[in-house]
Amino acid sequence: MATVTIDMNADGSYKLHPPVIIITRGDQKITWKLKGKDWEWMTNPKGVICDTSSTNPPYSPWVGDTPALVGTDYVADAKSPNTGAAWVFYKWMFTVMNSATSQIVQVDPDIGNDPKP
Repeated sequence: MATVTIDMNADGSYKLHPPVIIITRGDQKITWKLKGKDWEWMTNPKGVICDTSSTNPPYSPWVGDTPALVGTDYVADAKSPNTGAAWVFYKWMFTVMNSATSQIVQVDPDIGNDPKP
């Protein structure tokens, strides 16, 4: 299972570990974790959203599960094993808020769907 940790700093800067989510033909599940003092997932918009309408190459529309909050993490299954020869990319967005300062951060990184098993 691909796991990405969003490590938030007090000033709103962040690091993604790993920087790009990579899923494979044999493992399409993703877990998003949030770390950082006073940072929490937004509820409106949801903390993690995958773009279901992107048709702008190299991005494809997300056809998998809608990311759902399970405990303190978001989880989803891409449900789209890449059987081609080239990578497929999806856009996703996270939205978080600092409960101490009310600062909101919204960022849209990528998911790479590797054609390898």
